[in-house]
Amino acid sequence: AEASGIAALAVHGRTRCDFYEGAAEYDTLAEIRAAISIPLLANGDIIDADQARAVLKHTGADGVMLGRAAQGRPWVFRELRAALRGESV
Repeated sequence: AEASGIAALAVHGRTRCDFYEGAAEYDTLAEIRAAISIPLLANGDIIDADQARAVLKHTGADGVMLGRAAQGRPWVFRELRAALRGESV
């Protein structure tokens, strides 16, 4: 995909077969990060700044993507951005 010209890649740490069961797996995302040079966004089970920091550290991803964590909590993006920047909300 990178050779085809995509500008970034977002990957979820859970497979289709997992549905909503179990925990996201981030080792594969770390392997992907090592194999590509374009920005990588990690997704899966990221619900707050602590989890985002842990996923970024473990995977080396350039950013995170939230899904279900934002349902009913649209302010989570503002909180996450502030926390990752070391700012108070």
